[in-house]
Amino acid sequence: GMLRHANSISQTSGLTPNDKYSNRTVLNQIDKDTDRTSLKHSSSERTFSRRELRRVLRAYSQFDPEVGYCQGMNYIVATFLSFLSEEEAFWLLVVVMNE
Repeated sequence: GMLRHANSISQTSGLTPNDKYSNRTVLNQIDKDTDRTSLKHSSSERTFSRRELRRVLRAYSQFDPEVGYCQGMNYIVATFLSFLSEEEAFWLLVVVMNE
């Protein structure tokens, strides 16, 4: 699926030329933000890793290059990952960002 290939996709695909930031800049920002994101919510059903959080954010930045990544998305995805699998969190992010 999309999430399994997020790392390889992010190495080979760039954002569209009209985007303000380069693909590398987006990935660097995701890395910085995931490093400072709490991995456990107090009412959480599930613990998750920074690797999972990073993969979902990287996958989304490739899935929707017009949006790419915005600061704050890490907190939204962290909340989703507290209750959902990586793939479910990814697709919920797709729905939320497109509604």
